[in-house]
Amino acid sequence: MNYKKRSIIFFITIICLLISLLCIVYSYIGGGSKEIRAAKRFVSLLYSEDMVAETENLDSISYESSKKYDMNNESEYYIVNTRDFGIDVDNEFKVIGFKNKVCILGETKVSEEQAIKKAEDYLDKIYKGHVEFKEFIKSEGQEVPYYSLIFTKLEDGYPFYKDQIIVNINKEKGTLDGYSNISTLKEPNRVKVKVNQDKAEEIVLNEALSLVEKSEIVGETFKAFYEDKDKKETELCYVISIKGLGIDGKEARLKYFVSTESGEIINRIKDTVAETKSSK
Repeated sequence: MNYKKRSIIFFITIICLLISLLCIVYSYIGGGSKEIRAAKRFVSLLYSEDMVAETENLDSISYESSKKYDMNNESEYYIVNTRDFGIDVDNEFKVIGFKNKVCILGETKVSEEQAIKKAEDYLDKIYKGHVEFKEFIKSEGQEVPYYSLIFTKLEDGYPFYKDQIIVNINKEKGTLDGYSNISTLKEPNRVKVKVNQDKAEEIVLNEALSLVEKSEIVGETFKAFYEDKDKKETELCYVISIKGLGIDGKEARLKYFVSTESGEIINRIKDTVAETKSSK
């Protein structure tokens, strides 16, 4: 290979490396970091769909980002702040939270029924999955300028036991004042129902005898997605509540999660008021 050819190859190689370097720099500096770009897209969607009041020109909004750590989910996430908004972005660069920092208490012009409809319309635009309205969060003490609505996440028509979305709707304007969508459960396995409810309840009653005396099923058994003890897999389960006497002679309540596919008890927790129910 003569000198001229080697020079051409060397020149082309240098150009390719420079282009690659510029792409990397643009990704993190020139075009804004990934979490800031995700926040910009989200705010642009809110503006275009009239979900928030346009108090600042979209192109002039300044964004600042900081990294945080969620102890509960053991994962990093980002908080992106503007003058008026706070946007939470997860480590996969998906928006999981939004807060309007300038909402103020005003006259209540939006009814609860209208707030539900507004929240459903907004979720159709900002969330890809299926949801079901559950309830309002009642504010205690200090009055707030928005309604807080809880929506249960659904997959194949079945609810996630503890994953939910919270939407804040301004009581005066009907705009979006807040949004929280933090997932704690992994993507569920494919739904398979091979074990019927009677069999699942029988399995739980036999298991409960080793923990509580005079055990009985209380409340309604329903199906929901839940995780195994190691938090490695999520699958559809029968959610069964048990009441009995513990070894100390006091009433004990437990909630069991029985796989609809294998009939195995994949998890068990101390019982509280049932969060989610399904008619399926």
